[in-house]
Amino acid sequence: MFTTASRLSSASKPRVKTGLEQGTDLAISAAETLLRSALRGEPAQWPQESDPTFEKDLLKASAYHGVQALIYHHLKPTPFWSTWPTVLRDRLEKAAHRQAATELIRRHELVTVLGELANSGVRSLLLKGTPLAYALYPSAALRTRGDTDLLIKTADLGAVCEVLERLGYRRPNAVSGKLISSQFCYQKQDRYDVGHDLDVHWRISNFQSLGHVLTFDELDSRSVPVPALGPYARRLGFLDALLLACIHRLTHYQAPYYIGPVAHYGGNRLIWLYDIHLLASSLPPEDWELFIRAAEEKRLRAICLDGLSVAAQALGTCLPKKALQALVVEPRSEDISVAPFSGRHWRWQISELLALPDWRQRMTLMREHLFPPASYMLQKYRKTDRRLLPFLYLRRAVNGFLKRLGP
Repeated sequence: MFTTASRLSSASKPRVKTGLEQGTDLAISAAETLLRSALRGEPAQWPQESDPTFEKDLLKASAYHGVQALIYHHLKPTPFWSTWPTVLRDRLEKAAHRQAATELIRRHELVTVLGELANSGVRSLLLKGTPLAYALYPSAALRTRGDTDLLIKTADLGAVCEVLERLGYRRPNAVSGKLISSQFCYQKQDRYDVGHDLDVHWRISNFQSLGHVLTFDELDSRSVPVPALGPYARRLGFLDALLLACIHRLTHYQAPYYIGPVAHYGGNRLIWLYDIHLLASSLPPEDWELFIRAAEEKRLRAICLDGLSVAAQALGTCLPKKALQALVVEPRSEDISVAPFSGRHWRWQISELLALPDWRQRMTLMREHLFPPASYMLQKYRKTDRRLLPFLYLRRAVNGFLKRLGP
């Protein structure tokens, strides 16, 4: 049994920079340090000798990390709250209240969507932030998120599209293909001007090396209800959710995520690490053995060790020592490596091609990257003349080449 807990110190693992941290000054790092202290429940006194821009830096960092409501929740009952600048406290309080109001509206909409899907014979599973918000957080409004993720069976794709379009959802322009994407997004703006974004997945990841490690049927067999989201809401069990949380944070070193219109890369947003922290803290001792066994069978030991270690470093998560030791992989292991995800983009692209079983599928993936559907290209570049397509594809190829040369 894994019963002896260990806290990883900040010196035990090199700090990996997030998209926000790259190219920024030390004020951002200092702001994040204070945020981490507050989330760990440690003294979070406002520094008396802070730089004049520190207040702005902390507000920016808390928004980037998705923890404004969470920081308000942690600090408001403590004596340290009164030491923070009045304007900043007001901004955090308003953000928390706005998030709480928005959550009520989005919850009602999601209950409706899940009910309509069920009535059409579609069984779905809630993934990532939304189900964790209702299962682990003191209030669902504390878990900042921009969308809700659903996992469905491939056979139900048509039915899902029909239901969502009937409910007023529309699909934005996006690349599609057999291999390049295993999800589509639907968006809706309601009468309150609140946006509802649904990411519908038929594999857990677009990444070729990760998309099939957890299937719908096995996740569904271990799924549990989410009563707060109606009779048809189901989420992953905590063990599966922890595996997925470790996978999810790693993929964003190569797959962008958006905060407003700005694309970022990096896996260490504090809200994602807080998910891992809560999931690991909620796992009973007897389930750690099952978790280790699942990580080994799915070749996810290195990915899980990376996610758990970074969360422990940031938030002081107590982890069983034997579990950490069991996740260490030997050289030349068949486990999925974390290295390609944090390396240069072109190296990751090569690793994705090699993850496919044969050259036919590899050629298909390359073709889907280079030549997405004409309708996508025309809409992306705001053109209507199909005679321009060769030039648009050339433009895409050049931009892609330059991107792959970068970090």
